[in-house]
Amino acid sequence: MLLFTSCKKEQSPDAAVFDVGVDIMIVNAEGKNLLDPFTPGHFKIKDIKKYDLVDGKEKLFYMANWDDPWGFRLVGEGKMTYLSLLPNIERTESNPTTTYIDWGNGDRDTLVCKMKTNSEGYYYFTEEVWFNCEKVFPYQSQKYPGFGNRGVKIVK
Repeated sequence: MLLFTSCKKEQSPDAAVFDVGVDIMIVNAEGKNLLDPFTPGHFKIKDIKKYDLVDGKEKLFYMANWDDPWGFRLVGEGKMTYLSLLPNIERTESNPTTTYIDWGNGDRDTLVCKMKTNSEGYYYFTEEVWFNCEKVFPYQSQKYPGFGNRGVKIVK
């Protein structure tokens, strides 16, 4: 006779999925994706920079030991290419936090994110997102097939 048993360990309220990313699709007035290299006037990934507001100063994000050391990556191909970005999660910064995106052509945008924190003060889930002072998530979030949960579409 075999007897199998299992235990269900009660999960701590601080044991949460780390899910803070914001997905941004940028299109021009004609609806063409500005992250697609075949779109005239597209944004070049090598020129894009992400800055976090830390202690009242802009700090260029770079973390060598991460898969995405600049704090963002391109996802998808062609018409569905979007920027998957890690907002400012500096634990020392007040909630909501501020991130600046420099597109490399003199164009800059501001991303403000309100996040949930655990008992140790670590940000682990993005609840609300403002893009250039306009609330885009959750109320104005636009969803597309294959596009992320906090995906927003911006027209430039």
